[in-house]
Parts: sequence; structure tokens; C-alpha cells
Amino acid sequence: NVMRYVVQESSKDFVELSQEIDYIKDYISLQLIRTDSSLDFSYTEIGEMKGLRIAPFILVNFIENAFKYGFNAEKNSKISVKAVVQEGILNFNVFNNIVNENITDESSLKVGLKNTIEHLQQIYGEKQTLVITSDGKTYDVDLKINLI
Repeated sequence: NVMRYVVQESSKDFVELSQEIDYIKDYISLQLIRTDSSLDFSYTEIGEMKGLRIAPFILVNFIENAFKYGFNAEKNSKISVKAVVQEGILNFNVFNNIVNENITDESSLKVGLKNTIEHLQQIYGEKQTLVITSDGKTYDVDLKINLI
């Protein structure tokens, strides 16, 4: 499903939000296969996703980074993902503990995040707000996009 979605939807400007959420859930399922009981993971989805459109792959970068930095089998790991739609506004939150400090490709994180932020700005402009907070121990992404 993940590969099919990437091949079929990558060239489109917008996709159904419900399809993007399904892709994210499939991606999360793959990531959870490689984890163990040391990961405290939660996923919450609230609201009606159908009938709204979003730029594809705009959300998954935040989840990729959460699993990259937020899971370490030798430490207590926590990742939470929350997607809430209310009156056409998507509130998307990704939180993780920073428990994997042995990442050698720090530049790819910065480039990926920079590209995602630029993409959000180009497509949604003032219709989106992104707040990222980190205290060195936790990382919290709070994204709001008006999809109407």
C-alpha cells in the first residue's frame, strides 16, 4: 500500500486527506514492526477527513523524524501522532522523546525539515502555521492547515 501510494500519488498536487491519512497509518504500521515494547506509541484521529484535499507527503516527514529520533530499544521511547479535523482545519501534532542521539546523518534531517517548511509555505502560505518546540529531550510539532 505504501509503495502503491507513493507511485500513484507523488505526481499530484493534491490528494484526498483521507488517502493521505491512510498512507500515514500504513507507514506507521511498517515502523511499528521494527519496534518493541519499549515504545509507548499512540495515534489519535478525530473528525471527518473525507471531502478535504491536501498536498501529498507533507505530513509524513514529521513522522519519519519521530521514529528516527524517538525510538531506541534501550531506552523508554514515546511517540504520539494526532490528527484532528474541525471545520476544515487540520491540526496535526507529532511528539517524541529524543532517545536516539546516534544519528550520523544530521544534515538530512535539516534538509528534509527545511524542504517541508518551504513546501508548506509555498502551497498554504498564511493558511498554515507550524510551531516546532524542542528542549533537547523532547520534540513537538504542531501544524495547523486550513484545507478549505
